[in-house]
Amino acid sequence: MRYECDLRNGLAREVFFTGQYEPQETLLVEALLRPGDAFVDVGAHWGYFSLLAADRVGPAGRVVSV
Repeated sequence: MRYECDLRNGLAREVFFTGQYEPQETLLVEALLRPGDAFVDVGAHWGYFSLLAADRVGPAGRVVSV
């Protein structure tokens, strides 16, 4: 997955330098989602979890970002 970051943004800097955002939630999403699953990202903000979920569920799955 590739994500372009504006390093003036604190959240973007965190992802750029650590490779992840909110590590506990990232691990949870990665552990729970499987190909073909559905994921709803309520409050998607800049889409980090939406993109992470899309990568996990694949083309057979569905991601809805609000």
